[in-house]
Amino acid sequence: MRKSSKFASLLVVILFVLCTGIVSAAGLKDDRTLEERTGKTFQEMSKQPSLAEGAKGIVTDYLNALIKEGGAGGAAPLAAYSLGHADTSNTSDIKVGVTLKYKDDVIAPKSVNYSVVQVKDTYQVKPARVGN
Repeated sequence: MRKSSKFASLLVVILFVLCTGIVSAAGLKDDRTLEERTGKTFQEMSKQPSLAEGAKGIVTDYLNALIKEGGAGGAAPLAAYSLGHADTSNTSDIKVGVTLKYKDDVIAPKSVNYSVVQVKDTYQVKPARVGN
């Protein structure tokens, strides 16, 4: 009886650890959008050398996440990008020019403008139309 009680105790501990792991993994899922996950608070932006550099950092984080996702959601898989000028004349809608290159070696024919906009207490990427 002693061996069977040890086995039962061990089985209970294993089941407990397994269930705890599953519940923890489910709780770690981030339901925020990519824009929300890559955004920065006003406080984080104020630590940047300039508003333009902060906006470029947000766009960089956003595009790196798109590359990591590899075309999730039916989008063409992005391979690389290069950042251009950041227009900070409107601090609630900063425009960052980006040239995109896709995995099939297609380079976007025009620079794409990404907007970095204020959403509540953060700055977030809002993709703009090609050629704007």
